[in-house]
Amino acid sequence: MARRKQSQRRSSRKRRNQRNTRKSRSARGRNKEQLAGMFDWFLPGGSIFSKLKLHGNTNWAPEGLVCLAVLWAWSESRHLTDAYSDAVACYRSMFDAVVPGTYQGFMGALTRWTARLMDILWPVLHQRMEEVGGPCWRVGLWVPIAFDGSRSSAPRTKANEKAFCAENYGKGATARYRRKKSKGMRRKKNERNKAHPQEPQAWITMLWHMGLRLPWMWRLGPSNSSERAHVIEMLKAGFFPLYTLFCGDAAYFPQVSTSIWWISSFFSRLSGHSGLDFHGAVAESGAESGSSL
Repeated sequence: MARRKQSQRRSSRKRRNQRNTRKSRSARGRNKEQLAGMFDWFLPGGSIFSKLKLHGNTNWAPEGLVCLAVLWAWSESRHLTDAYSDAVACYRSMFDAVVPGTYQGFMGALTRWTARLMDILWPVLHQRMEEVGGPCWRVGLWVPIAFDGSRSSAPRTKANEKAFCAENYGKGATARYRRKKSKGMRRKKNERNKAHPQEPQAWITMLWHMGLRLPWMWRLGPSNSSERAHVIEMLKAGFFPLYTLFCGDAAYFPQVSTSIWWISSFFSRLSGHSGLDFHGAVAESGAESGSSL
Protein backbone atom coordinates (compact mmCIF):
# COMPACT_ATOMS: atom_id res chain seq x y z
CA MET A 1 0.00 0.00 0.00
CA ALA A 2 2.78 2.39 0.93
CA ARG A 3 4.70 1.56 -2.28
CA ARG A 4 1.60 2.25 -4.35
CA LYS A 5 1.16 5.69 -2.75
CA GLN A 6 4.82 6.52 -3.31
CA SER A 7 4.50 5.49 -6.95
CA GLN A 8 1.39 7.62 -7.36
CA ARG A 9 3.12 10.62 -5.80
CA ARG A 10 6.10 10.20 -8.11
CA SER A 11 3.83 9.95 -11.14
CA SER A 12 1.85 13.00 -10.05
CA ARG A 13 5.05 14.98 -9.48
CA LYS A 14 6.37 13.99 -12.90
CA ARG A 15 3.17 15.05 -14.66
CA ARG A 16 3.19 18.37 -12.76
CA ASN A 17 6.78 19.06 -13.76
CA GLN A 18 5.98 18.28 -17.38
CA ARG A 19 3.02 20.70 -17.32
CA ASN A 20 5.18 23.42 -15.77
CA THR A 21 7.84 22.85 -18.41
CA ARG A 22 5.29 23.16 -21.21
CA LYS A 23 3.86 26.33 -19.64
CA SER A 24 7.33 27.83 -19.30
CA ARG A 25 8.15 27.09 -22.93
CA SER A 26 4.83 28.54 -24.03
CA ALA A 27 5.41 31.69 -21.96
CA ARG A 28 8.88 32.12 -23.43
CA GLY A 29 7.42 31.77 -26.89
CA ARG A 30 4.75 34.38 -26.20
CA ASN A 31 7.30 36.79 -24.69
CA LYS A 32 9.55 36.36 -27.71
CA GLU A 33 6.68 37.04 -30.09
CA GLN A 34 5.53 40.09 -28.14
CA LEU A 35 9.04 41.56 -28.04
CA ALA A 36 9.50 40.96 -31.77
CA GLY A 37 6.12 42.61 -32.36
CA MET A 38 7.21 45.61 -30.30
CA PHE A 39 10.31 46.07 -32.48
CA ASP A 40 8.20 45.74 -35.63
CA TRP A 41 5.86 48.44 -34.27
CA PHE A 42 8.72 50.76 -33.36
CA LEU A 43 10.70 50.18 -36.57
CA PRO A 44 8.10 49.23 -39.21
CA GLY A 45 10.01 47.13 -41.71
CA GLY A 46 13.09 49.35 -41.47
CA SER A 47 11.45 51.73 -43.96
CA ILE A 48 12.50 54.76 -41.93
CA PHE A 49 16.13 54.02 -42.89
CA SER A 50 15.43 53.88 -46.63
CA LYS A 51 17.13 57.24 -47.26
CA LEU A 52 20.20 56.38 -45.19
CA LYS A 53 23.21 55.88 -47.48
CA LEU A 54 25.39 52.97 -46.40
CA HIS A 55 28.91 52.12 -47.45
CA GLY A 56 29.28 49.15 -49.75
CA ASN A 57 31.31 47.24 -47.15
CA THR A 58 28.77 47.74 -44.37
CA ASN A 59 27.53 44.41 -42.98
CA TRP A 60 25.11 45.82 -40.40
CA ALA A 61 21.55 46.59 -41.37
CA PRO A 62 20.37 49.76 -39.56
CA GLU A 63 17.25 48.16 -38.05
CA GLY A 64 19.28 45.14 -36.88
CA LEU A 65 21.90 47.37 -35.28
CA VAL A 66 19.22 49.37 -33.44
CA CYS A 67 17.43 46.24 -32.16
CA LEU A 68 20.68 44.65 -31.04
CA ALA A 69 21.73 47.84 -29.24
CA VAL A 70 18.43 47.95 -27.33
CA LEU A 71 18.71 44.28 -26.34
CA TRP A 72 22.32 44.85 -25.32
CA ALA A 73 21.32 47.77 -23.08
CA TRP A 74 18.51 45.74 -21.51
CA SER A 75 20.70 42.77 -20.60
CA GLU A 76 21.18 42.08 -16.89
CA SER A 77 24.77 40.83 -17.33
CA ARG A 78 27.43 42.78 -15.49
CA HIS A 79 30.03 42.60 -18.28
CA LEU A 80 29.53 44.23 -21.67
CA THR A 81 30.73 41.22 -23.64
CA ASP A 82 28.34 38.92 -21.76
CA ALA A 83 25.51 41.39 -22.39
CA TYR A 84 26.36 41.31 -26.09
CA SER A 85 26.19 37.50 -26.10
CA ASP A 86 22.76 37.69 -24.44
CA ALA A 87 21.59 40.24 -27.00
CA VAL A 88 22.79 38.10 -29.92
CA ALA A 89 21.03 35.01 -28.55
CA CYS A 90 17.78 36.93 -28.01
CA TYR A 91 17.98 38.53 -31.46
CA ARG A 92 18.51 35.16 -33.14
CA SER A 93 15.61 33.56 -31.28
CA MET A 94 13.24 36.40 -32.17
CA PHE A 95 14.10 36.97 -35.84
CA ASP A 96 15.86 33.74 -36.78
CA ALA A 97 18.65 35.82 -38.28
CA VAL A 98 22.43 35.72 -38.15
CA VAL A 99 24.24 38.63 -36.50
CA PRO A 100 27.07 39.73 -38.82
CA GLY A 101 30.03 40.55 -36.63
CA THR A 102 31.72 40.38 -33.27
CA TYR A 103 31.45 42.55 -30.18
CA GLN A 104 34.32 44.72 -31.44
CA GLY A 105 32.57 45.18 -34.78
CA PHE A 106 29.32 45.97 -33.00
CA MET A 107 30.97 48.70 -30.93
CA GLY A 108 32.68 50.11 -34.02
CA ALA A 109 29.35 50.26 -35.83
CA LEU A 110 27.71 52.04 -32.88
CA THR A 111 30.55 54.56 -32.73
CA ARG A 112 30.25 55.30 -36.43
CA TRP A 113 26.48 55.26 -36.94
CA THR A 114 24.85 56.33 -33.67
CA ALA A 115 24.70 60.06 -34.48
CA ARG A 116 23.18 59.50 -37.94
CA LEU A 117 20.74 56.87 -36.70
CA MET A 118 19.54 59.04 -33.81
CA ASP A 119 18.68 61.88 -36.19
CA ILE A 120 16.26 59.44 -37.84
CA LEU A 121 15.03 57.83 -34.62
CA TRP A 122 14.16 61.00 -32.66
CA PRO A 123 10.96 61.82 -34.64
CA VAL A 124 9.92 58.14 -34.60
CA LEU A 125 10.46 57.96 -30.83
CA HIS A 126 8.38 61.09 -30.26
CA GLN A 127 5.58 59.79 -32.50
CA ARG A 128 5.47 56.48 -30.61
CA MET A 129 5.45 58.33 -27.28
CA GLU A 130 2.41 60.31 -28.40
CA GLU A 131 0.67 57.12 -29.58
CA VAL A 132 1.03 55.36 -26.22
CA GLY A 133 0.98 58.46 -23.99
CA GLY A 134 -2.77 58.82 -23.62
CA PRO A 135 -3.63 61.29 -20.82
CA CYS A 136 0.05 61.51 -19.82
CA TRP A 137 1.07 63.08 -23.13
CA ARG A 138 -0.27 66.52 -22.16
CA VAL A 139 -0.95 68.21 -18.85
CA GLY A 140 -4.01 70.21 -19.78
CA LEU A 141 -3.00 72.09 -22.91
CA TRP A 142 0.75 71.59 -22.50
CA VAL A 143 3.36 69.00 -23.44
CA PRO A 144 5.70 69.33 -20.43
CA ILE A 145 9.41 68.85 -21.16
CA ALA A 146 12.09 69.49 -18.54
CA PHE A 147 15.80 69.86 -19.18
CA ASP A 148 18.81 69.49 -16.92
CA GLY A 149 22.36 68.17 -16.95
CA SER A 150 24.58 66.03 -14.75
CA ARG A 151 28.02 64.46 -14.69
CA SER A 152 28.61 60.71 -14.58
CA SER A 153 31.98 59.16 -13.74
CA ALA A 154 33.56 56.95 -16.38
CA PRO A 155 36.23 54.23 -16.01
CA ARG A 156 39.75 55.63 -15.81
CA THR A 157 41.08 54.47 -19.17
CA LYS A 158 43.35 56.35 -21.56
CA ALA A 159 40.56 56.62 -24.12
CA ASN A 160 38.10 58.03 -21.55
CA GLU A 161 40.68 60.47 -20.18
CA LYS A 162 41.34 61.73 -23.69
CA ALA A 163 37.63 62.01 -24.53
CA PHE A 164 36.15 63.35 -21.28
CA CYS A 165 38.86 65.12 -19.24
CA ALA A 166 39.23 68.88 -19.59
CA GLU A 167 42.45 69.83 -21.36
CA ASN A 168 42.93 72.95 -19.23
CA TYR A 169 42.24 71.17 -15.91
CA GLY A 170 44.13 72.92 -13.08
CA LYS A 171 45.13 75.88 -15.25
CA GLY A 172 42.12 78.14 -14.76
CA ALA A 173 41.86 81.21 -12.53
CA THR A 174 39.92 79.33 -9.86
CA ALA A 175 42.51 76.56 -9.66
CA ARG A 176 45.34 79.09 -9.35
CA TYR A 177 43.47 80.84 -6.55
CA ARG A 178 43.03 77.58 -4.66
CA ARG A 179 46.73 76.79 -4.95
CA LYS A 180 47.62 80.27 -3.72
CA LYS A 181 45.18 80.00 -0.82
CA SER A 182 46.55 76.65 0.35
CA LYS A 183 50.20 77.66 -0.01
CA GLY A 184 50.47 78.73 3.63
CA MET A 185 48.86 75.61 5.06
CA ARG A 186 50.89 73.46 7.41
CA ARG A 187 52.88 70.66 5.83
CA LYS A 188 50.94 67.86 7.55
CA LYS A 189 47.65 69.34 6.38
CA ASN A 190 49.03 69.63 2.85
CA GLU A 191 49.97 65.98 2.92
CA ARG A 192 46.43 65.06 3.96
CA ASN A 193 44.98 67.19 1.15
CA LYS A 194 47.07 66.04 -1.77
CA ALA A 195 45.62 66.84 -5.19
CA HIS A 196 43.91 63.94 -6.88
CA PRO A 197 44.33 63.27 -10.60
CA GLN A 198 41.45 64.34 -12.79
CA GLU A 199 38.67 61.76 -13.06
CA PRO A 200 37.06 61.26 -16.50
CA GLN A 201 33.43 62.30 -16.36
CA ALA A 202 30.79 62.41 -19.07
CA TRP A 203 28.41 65.35 -19.10
CA ILE A 204 24.83 64.28 -19.85
CA THR A 205 22.19 66.88 -20.75
CA MET A 206 18.66 65.57 -21.24
CA LEU A 207 15.24 66.75 -22.31
CA TRP A 208 12.70 64.76 -20.25
CA HIS A 209 8.98 64.30 -20.91
CA MET A 210 7.53 64.91 -17.47
CA GLY A 211 4.18 63.21 -18.07
CA LEU A 212 5.53 59.96 -19.53
CA ARG A 213 8.78 60.08 -17.53
CA LEU A 214 10.76 59.20 -20.63
CA PRO A 215 13.80 60.86 -22.22
CA TRP A 216 12.93 63.11 -25.15
CA MET A 217 16.46 63.91 -26.36
CA TRP A 218 19.93 63.97 -24.88
CA ARG A 219 23.48 65.12 -25.55
CA LEU A 220 26.79 63.73 -24.25
CA GLY A 221 30.06 65.59 -23.85
CA PRO A 222 33.24 65.90 -21.80
CA SER A 223 33.28 67.08 -18.20
CA ASN A 224 33.73 70.73 -19.19
CA SER A 225 30.77 70.79 -21.61
CA SER A 226 28.29 73.64 -21.56
CA GLU A 227 24.92 72.46 -20.34
CA ARG A 228 23.27 75.56 -21.76
CA ALA A 229 24.89 74.99 -25.16
CA HIS A 230 23.62 71.40 -25.16
CA VAL A 231 20.07 72.57 -24.47
CA ILE A 232 20.16 75.24 -27.19
CA GLU A 233 21.57 72.69 -29.65
CA MET A 234 18.75 70.23 -28.93
CA LEU A 235 16.07 72.93 -29.15
CA LYS A 236 17.33 74.00 -32.55
CA ALA A 237 17.75 70.46 -33.88
CA GLY A 238 14.56 68.90 -32.49
CA PHE A 239 10.89 69.07 -33.42
CA PHE A 240 8.39 69.90 -30.69
CA PRO A 241 4.59 69.82 -30.59
CA LEU A 242 2.54 72.98 -30.42
CA TYR A 243 2.09 74.20 -26.84
CA THR A 244 5.27 72.65 -25.52
CA LEU A 245 6.05 73.76 -21.98
CA PHE A 246 9.80 73.81 -21.20
CA CYS A 247 10.87 73.64 -17.56
CA GLY A 248 14.40 74.40 -16.38
CA ASP A 249 16.67 76.55 -14.24
CA ALA A 250 16.40 80.31 -14.55
CA ALA A 251 20.02 80.53 -15.72
CA TYR A 252 18.85 79.22 -19.10
CA PHE A 253 16.23 81.91 -19.61
CA PRO A 254 18.16 84.78 -21.26
CA GLN A 255 19.72 82.65 -24.03
CA VAL A 256 17.41 79.66 -24.34
CA SER A 257 14.24 81.74 -24.64
CA THR A 258 15.63 83.42 -27.76
CA SER A 259 16.23 79.97 -29.28
CA ILE A 260 12.66 78.72 -28.85
CA TRP A 261 10.61 81.74 -29.91
CA TRP A 262 8.66 79.49 -32.30
CA ILE A 263 7.59 77.19 -29.44
CA SER A 264 4.53 77.97 -27.37
CA SER A 265 6.12 78.93 -24.07
CA PHE A 266 9.02 78.75 -21.68
CA PHE A 267 8.68 78.14 -17.95
CA SER A 268 11.74 78.80 -15.79
CA ARG A 269 12.38 77.70 -12.23
CA LEU A 270 13.86 80.58 -10.28
CA SER A 271 15.49 80.71 -6.88
CA GLY A 272 13.43 80.60 -3.70
CA HIS A 273 13.66 84.38 -3.39
CA SER A 274 12.30 85.11 -6.85
CA GLY A 275 9.31 82.80 -7.24
CA LEU A 276 8.32 81.81 -10.79
CA ASP A 277 8.54 83.56 -14.12
CA PHE A 278 6.61 82.81 -17.28
CA HIS A 279 7.54 83.81 -20.80
CA GLY A 280 5.05 83.31 -23.62
CA ALA A 281 5.79 83.35 -27.30
CA VAL A 282 3.73 83.10 -30.46
CA ALA A 283 4.16 79.89 -32.43
CA GLU A 284 4.56 80.08 -36.19
CA SER A 285 1.71 77.65 -36.62
CA GLY A 286 -0.84 80.06 -35.15
CA ALA A 287 -0.74 79.91 -31.34
CA GLU A 288 -2.53 82.85 -29.83
CA SER A 289 -0.50 85.58 -28.17
CA GLY A 290 -0.75 85.96 -24.42
CA SER A 291 -1.19 82.26 -23.62
CA SER A 292 -1.08 81.63 -19.93
CA LEU A 293 -0.92 78.72 -17.51
